[in-house]
Amino acid sequence: MGRLLIDTDALIAIGNTELRDTIFFNIRMDTTYVVKKELERHVKEGKASPEGSRDRYRYEGSKHALEGIEDGSLSLVNTVPKPHGKNAGEESLRIQIAQQGDEYDAVFVMDGDGRDSIRKTAEPNGYGVKTPSPAFPLYIAYDNGMVSKEEFCETNQAIIEMEGWDGYRAIGMMWKGVPIDCSAYVDPEYLP
Repeated sequence: MGRLLIDTDALIAIGNTELRDTIFFNIRMDTTYVVKKELERHVKEGKASPEGSRDRYRYEGSKHALEGIEDGSLSLVNTVPKPHGKNAGEESLRIQIAQQGDEYDAVFVMDGDGRDSIRKTAEPNGYGVKTPSPAFPLYIAYDNGMVSKEEFCETNQAIIEMEGWDGYRAIGMMWKGVPIDCSAYVDPEYLP
């Protein structure tokens, strides 16, 4: 398998799961320095946020993702030019794919617009970069015997719940490209 690239929100989502250490310390993934800065900002801004709040969710997930970066398990890449603004992390991934897309197999991005942007950059350049479910790192762990089917399925549902997704498209995206029947472990409302 080639290199994998992951965005801020996907790191936060995984960072808020029980499987974060398994994923961050066993699945080799890259992220950008811009994403690292976003994670650091979420930690700084969310430190005093109340339990159960969205800011606390970003704080906790970012803190755990930064542990993976500091440990060296998540590799950092530099993007030039360095983007700024609201979607700087996603844009940094798009720039990385534009410049080195032939080195990557997949990019994990939480939202549809980000996945579309990656595809629109990769395809015209002939790069075979996939944009599977942001839960695909969990599937990689399952496929390599690091987690059980039950752990995979329940964690995928937990991410959907933590993200507050209830729409058919959002739920379907979390299962895209995942060849596992989780109906025995997941509430039907969280299945496509």
